[in-house]
Amino acid sequence: PGTHYQLEDDTFFARPRPVDPEISRGLLRLDDASRFRVVQVDVAGGGIKLQNTATNVLGLRVLNQEPANAPDESGLPALQTAGLSIVRPGRAALLRERFVRSYALNRALAALDLSPLPPPASGDPAPPADDELFAEDVVRGYRVDVWDDRSGAWHSLCQRVGDYLFTEPEGGGVPIALLDQEDEAFVQMGSTEPLSEGTTRVLRAHESLFTWDGWSLAAPRPGHAILPDHSTGDIHNPAVTPFKMEATFHALPGSLPRLRFGYRYRLRARVADLAGNSVFTPADNEFQVDSAEITELQPFRRFEPVGPPPVMLREVPKEGESLERITVRSAVDDAAAAITATSSERHLAPPKTAQLTAERHHRFDGTPDMLRDAAGYDLASREAGSLTHRVDLVTGDHEPIPGVTEVDDPAQRRTYWLQTNDSFDVPYLPDPLARGVLLLGLPGMATPHEIVDGVNRIAYDGAWPDLRPLRLRVQGLPAGDAPAAPQWDAGTRLLTVQLAQGQRAEVRISSYFHAADLEDLGVWGWTEEAAPADLDDLRTTAIDGRNWLHLPFRELELVHAVQQPLAIPEITQIAVEPSRQVGETTVSLAGTLQVDGASTGKVDLRADWADPLDDPTDPTNDPAVDVSEQSMLVDELTLPDREDDTPTFQTLLQAMDRPHQRVRHAFGDTRYHRVSYTPIASSRFREHFPPAITADPDNLVRPMAGEAEVQTVLDIPNAARPNAPRPLEIFPTFHWSEEEQAGVRTRTRRGGGLRIYMERPWYSSGAGELLGLVMRPAQTAPGSEAAETLRKFTSEWGMDPIWQAEQMAPLRTQDLIDPLNA
Repeated sequence: PGTHYQLEDDTFFARPRPVDPEISRGLLRLDDASRFRVVQVDVAGGGIKLQNTATNVLGLRVLNQEPANAPDESGLPALQTAGLSIVRPGRAALLRERFVRSYALNRALAALDLSPLPPPASGDPAPPADDELFAEDVVRGYRVDVWDDRSGAWHSLCQRVGDYLFTEPEGGGVPIALLDQEDEAFVQMGSTEPLSEGTTRVLRAHESLFTWDGWSLAAPRPGHAILPDHSTGDIHNPAVTPFKMEATFHALPGSLPRLRFGYRYRLRARVADLAGNSVFTPADNEFQVDSAEITELQPFRRFEPVGPPPVMLREVPKEGESLERITVRSAVDDAAAAITATSSERHLAPPKTAQLTAERHHRFDGTPDMLRDAAGYDLASREAGSLTHRVDLVTGDHEPIPGVTEVDDPAQRRTYWLQTNDSFDVPYLPDPLARGVLLLGLPGMATPHEIVDGVNRIAYDGAWPDLRPLRLRVQGLPAGDAPAAPQWDAGTRLLTVQLAQGQRAEVRISSYFHAADLEDLGVWGWTEEAAPADLDDLRTTAIDGRNWLHLPFRELELVHAVQQPLAIPEITQIAVEPSRQVGETTVSLAGTLQVDGASTGKVDLRADWADPLDDPTDPTNDPAVDVSEQSMLVDELTLPDREDDTPTFQTLLQAMDRPHQRVRHAFGDTRYHRVSYTPIASSRFREHFPPAITADPDNLVRPMAGEAEVQTVLDIPNAARPNAPRPLEIFPTFHWSEEEQAGVRTRTRRGGGLRIYMERPWYSSGAGELLGLVMRPAQTAPGSEAAETLRKFTSEWGMDPIWQAEQMAPLRTQDLIDPLNA
């Protein structure tokens, strides 16, 4: 087929296609922003992390699978800097067009030699044959060049030096080696297919043409690689084709520019045709001449946020304590001196970074011999260090740094690493942008967001990489005392904060950077491009260290655990809810408590009462005096809100996921009771004390032994009528009297009453029960409907049915009451 060409002066190259060309004068048209974009972030990695985050969030929503400490909010995964990458959006459609174009060319060639040609795999109609080639049809790859504003020159990223070994030369003999052969390679499109064969073949091609991460695009980085067996070593590329040649390459010394944050770059791509030719080479004068087919000048920026300071233990954690929960503990009756003597400490160290990130922050810039001497290797090897270990350069082993101790806890099946020294130098590569520690929400600050240099915004000591952490000490304070402002001792690098008994503090710790560092951050560059109305405020919060996008925080929980609640609980209001039904043996209570919410974790509601004891079988029993004393735990009320000192029964039940329940006192009977209700408060900090204390619940409650309980008395009405009286015996009552006057003796009988003996037991409706007499109203006519209705509730009297007697007067209520009042 014929190839369209272009001849200009002494330059000969293939001509681009006339419609929608991608190539101009032997260069890829990278200046066309509608086709190509420069991307610095790892798009694929960011997409995978975002997908995994969404999967985890959805998984937490599955019923009964969400952990108890699941966070209410979750941040998006951090992005990662990839380098400088040229991206061709919509590459899948372009590849399809290229496949169709290639098929048309193959049809033209097949017509010349009558070779068979398979049908199109897509099932679409075959394109017509075409035997004309343009520059886009003879591209074999691209040679990438980069220009930086520090050197002011173009550099090829594909120059290399190769060693070639022919292991089986023709005719046999000793293998032949060609060493130090300089050439210029090119990059090509890569694609992958799944290993498993399916009904449809899937071809995956990245939209990134190439990514420059600071090294050659045609030779590997120096150093060992991680091999398939997870060991490290050099990668060998043995010859497996019939042409037994092995090749190893390294970048041409001095050919590569530095990829550094803050430097500005342009990219250019020279086309390599089927013969490997380009319009010019690095040796030509044209190589340093700018052309139109280059990208815009743009700074290289970092997309990783600056991590928060890692926390290091200084002592074995106490009960309830963890790496990021710092606890001091005391008892409510401890002396003030003993309380202020309690303390707990943590080390706050600079965050670690990778060697490549430190290099991009100019930390390995120096003389060309820097990485060849022992000091340079020592510096790079610190990437393998950690808070507890450093790398021995002689043996390669990891050894603990001074002050580090490993402590085993068999009971908890845990191992702790402690740094017992007051201070230490970190044995790893600290993040160059982590200038110091910012602590927001410390006790003693005017507001949770207040920032004061040298108080809660503290720089690391020393020069990079030998930065020194700082210590945070939490000191106990008696209840009610206001904490002093945090005290920073620069000499010992110790920050001391005070925390009163029963108090907690959520402290956000993050790194901070300098104002100039913000310009090197890629996410901030996106923010500036978006130009939001509050851009200045966003800049301020980022520089202050309060912007999650650039400086994510972690939370330290400061706790002053007190063994007993700070206040004796009291019931300020209590009543029986009116919903009790007749015959119901349980009452619902409504009430309000007065507690110290910060130190009270739960309140046990205890009830005490005494019922009359009526035992007919006991001849010594006196129901008017003897009582049966009762005591029971009515309910346990958990207090989730540390800020609420006056919770009601109902709000507590709602917080306990019992919104449709009530505090119910089950008596087991319907009688009247006079009940004394006593609240018993338990400490909110039970998990912070050893088993020797928690084994006895009385060690954790108020009132303590010797303290008076605060009781509230409530009358509980009976919920049923008393049992009907059961007369056992009835006797007439009368009295004989005798007197003698003037020799006449007179005997008189007085009486007319009845004495009724009632069958025991009594007090079926509770203490205070009285015997009542129901009278029919006097105006009720005998034989009337009302009289008949009241017949079963009243007694009647009448005339003697046998002997003739006078008419009876009606029985009146007053006739019965008057004798009682006499």
